[in-house]
Amino acid sequence: MAKTWIPAVEAARRLDLSLAAIGELAERGVLRLKREGVRAAAPAEGTLFRRADIEALARVFVRRRADDAMQYLALQMSRATDEREQKRIFLTLLTDQKRRTDNILDLSHDVIWETDAAGRFTFLSQSATELFGEPVKRLIGRCLFSFEAPGKRIANRRFLSQLRTHGEVRDFTTAIASGTRTKWLGINARALFNADGLIEQMCGTIRDITEQHEAVQRLREQARHDPLTGLGNRSALVERIEAELRAGHRGAMVTIDLDRFEGVNEALGPREGDAVIRALGGVLRSELRDTDKAALYHLGGDAFAVICGRTSRNAVSALAERLRRAIGHHVHHVDQTGSGDGTRRPFNCTASASVVLFPLDGDTPLELMKHARVAMHRAKEAGRNRLMFFEPPDGDRPRSATSRQSWRHRKQMAG
Repeated sequence: MAKTWIPAVEAARRLDLSLAAIGELAERGVLRLKREGVRAAAPAEGTLFRRADIEALARVFVRRRADDAMQYLALQMSRATDEREQKRIFLTLLTDQKRRTDNILDLSHDVIWETDAAGRFTFLSQSATELFGEPVKRLIGRCLFSFEAPGKRIANRRFLSQLRTHGEVRDFTTAIASGTRTKWLGINARALFNADGLIEQMCGTIRDITEQHEAVQRLREQARHDPLTGLGNRSALVERIEAELRAGHRGAMVTIDLDRFEGVNEALGPREGDAVIRALGGVLRSELRDTDKAALYHLGGDAFAVICGRTSRNAVSALAERLRRAIGHHVHHVDQTGSGDGTRRPFNCTASASVVLFPLDGDTPLELMKHARVAMHRAKEAGRNRLMFFEPPDGDRPRSATSRQSWRHRKQMAG
């Protein structure tokens, strides 16, 4: 037969409570005890409690703990579901962002690139295929400057030095060899440094600026060339003289003017006059030889100039006379009637020439051209169709000691 009463310590164990808690339940009448002079608020271990009360309360506690456990489990499951949903949303946003970024990179004409510390590509956008002419997967691991065009090595190494020093380089221009063609690139780059101050990564953009570069070069060439004859113009001549003087070279400038061409131009008309100038430019060009080491320029109107590396009066005189005679021997057929009926008559003209030696006769382009005009004026006054070297008038001879010393130095330099 089961015991009707159980001691307080056993009741506390079954309910997983302290003796004080058991006593509090007894005082509230939840548990009934066998009263034998014992205070319910502080039951001794041997105080007896009614078994039925203890077992009923234990069942209540079990159900409550089960409910609490279920609630806790439901809460945890809810939290897990929320975390999964949050992860799903995050991954969806990340995927969308990557898709948008990939679309932008693929549509961009600029190449987006990253390299390791050694400059080897670790990432390239798809536009690199068109720029380099190879698939991206074959470019990974290679260096940009392994494609460099001839003559760009020093400039490219200077670019890398600036990047290491300053951490960023903008609008750097270089060229690469792409198949049989040279492509010009505009590069922006940034270096990423580690905690020790060493480069661990480089990144940036590359833009194909070949069309813009070639357009600028064409404009520069046009600015330095005469559109009528295709020869270098006065600006190109000045640049050449400055370069020769800066390099300390000795040489001569021969200027050639057509005799009485103003009247011829008026009689024939500007169209025929231009045709004559264009034809004579071709005559002079064909008359120059590689051994002359000379360059031909059209100064405008009926004036031409030749820069040559000769300083001997005999050699320069022979070259100038050869050019003058070529002009005099050339016969150009013109429409002298202006009727436009196709009737053309032979026409030729003579030319005068002047020579200045540099640096003897001048150490600036302005001074040399001024002295060339002086010599040309003398040739015209002497009857035209002849050659004159610049000779300073007696009154223009240097008088001061400093001027005389400069004059002697020029003569020594001219040999």
